[in-house]
Amino acid sequence: VKKQNLESKLRLFLALRNGYVRLGKISLSIVDLLQFNRYEGFRLTLAGETNYKFHPKLSFNGLLGYGFGDQVFKYKLGSSFMVNYQNQSIISLQYENEVYPAGRAFSNLGSKMEKFNHLMNVWFFDKYYQSQSLSLGYQSDLHKYLEQKSTIQYERVSANFPYTFLGQTIDGLEFVNFNLDLKYYPKTKYLVTPEGKHKISSKPTVIALNYAYRHPVNTVLNPYHTLSIEGKSSFKSPLGKTEFSTCLGYMHGSGSLISLFEGFGSSNRNTDLITTFGLGSYRFFETMEPSSFYSDQYVSLFVKHHLPNISPSPRYDLRLSLIYKSLLGSLRDPSQHSLPLTAPNELYQEGGIEWDDIINKFPIGLGFYYRFGAYYQGDFKDNFAARLLIRL
Repeated sequence: VKKQNLESKLRLFLALRNGYVRLGKISLSIVDLLQFNRYEGFRLTLAGETNYKFHPKLSFNGLLGYGFGDQVFKYKLGSSFMVNYQNQSIISLQYENEVYPAGRAFSNLGSKMEKFNHLMNVWFFDKYYQSQSLSLGYQSDLHKYLEQKSTIQYERVSANFPYTFLGQTIDGLEFVNFNLDLKYYPKTKYLVTPEGKHKISSKPTVIALNYAYRHPVNTVLNPYHTLSIEGKSSFKSPLGKTEFSTCLGYMHGSGSLISLFEGFGSSNRNTDLITTFGLGSYRFFETMEPSSFYSDQYVSLFVKHHLPNISPSPRYDLRLSLIYKSLLGSLRDPSQHSLPLTAPNELYQEGGIEWDDIINKFPIGLGFYYRFGAYYQGDFKDNFAARLLIRL
């Protein structure tokens, strides 16, 4: 191990896979470094946290970001303490002043690479809101296959776009929130190390749940609840391997656009798609522009079927996959919102084919997608999209 320097190589591999690079007692994020969206423009972010070399149980984290479009600094500062090493029980306290895309919540238990995928699909998103919050959280393993994070939060929210809800301007509204995230992974095994949990074997069977309760404290608005559930798995057959993911979302009560469920759009625009090009994702619609749909209850399905590999030469495998994506949702009372919101009351459908690993063993691919069904519009060029794929 020492002769081949395997320990350093393993640490570098694990660091890159988890989205950070360790520099002594500090681990710096490489996922957050450079971002882009229509609201902030190009954004530079320096984010990191102390690691076990600083202290085996106590850690500090921070973030400083700057958007060249809105010309505003964003920042976070927090600390966490590991109460129990065996079940990874951690108490955390965090203050932040940050902006978020309205209707696109990200799980507190999401991995760094899932966050990377999330950030790559807000390039054309422009409806952001400002969040100033103080949060107290507790995270732990309830079982070797089940983990949770619960958070109590005081939050001040302002919409960074023209918008009112029930006649109320979303500017400095205060909330007391409770969030519960659960993640169940019965076919994934982790190894607990001083640097955290690392996957040692993984199969894509995961159920993730998020429950949120938001209680306004300085307005006449009523409290409301949201519940999101995502399940994903795969199976093999003589025709290849099929991966699928389904998402459900439901809001009880009435909440502003900030807490509604956005339609997973990632296209530059809805028409003339053939002239647009960008990054594609398994969990987003390549033929839908962001903010096209908002719902207070929805269901979606994403399917990717890997065809058996074709070997045109001994050194190259042609990897092709068939894609199907669909979305159906509703919005109970659109008149509550000052913006003309539309829900996907009819089934939105998109199909396609993806060519993975164009260069053998290099995670770059191409995807070709076509919108059909109820939301088909215009000519072929208005429904066809091509995307670059990056698999991390």
